[in-house]
Amino acid sequence: MQRLTAACAAATIMIAAACAAIPAAAADALAECYKKADNGVEVHACLNKELNVVKKRYDDVVDRVMDNARELDRVQKKKTAVKAFAEANKAFDKFVESECGWIAESYGSGSGAGNAQLACRVNLMRLRTGALDAQFLTPNQ
Repeated sequence: MQRLTAACAAATIMIAAACAAIPAAAADALAECYKKADNGVEVHACLNKELNVVKKRYDDVVDRVMDNARELDRVQKKKTAVKAFAEANKAFDKFVESECGWIAESYGSGSGAGNAQLACRVNLMRLRTGALDAQFLTPNQ
């Protein structure tokens, strides 16, 4: 349990660092969809579409980082990198569930909670995708 808590804390720090590096407007899926849509139904459809795009990219990056972790474990004759990355992924998933659940609850009984929750998922997955890509997949310049 302590490992999961530590991994969640590390994920939170990583996301905070990534947030600082990305302009707020670029990370706000809800604002992007409101600019493109004429009503709440269209905003919801826009967010679902963006979530599908982001999820596909996220899954690709996670798979590629996991491949790197497997290769590292093979070379080092250990099984620690794969395990650590899998634990980090579980912690991130839990963080997204909790954080975006809180975002939805913060709307009380008002409308827009579902869209805010979707936008939260898009935003956090974009951030983690960018952080993983930059740290583990993009060669140093």
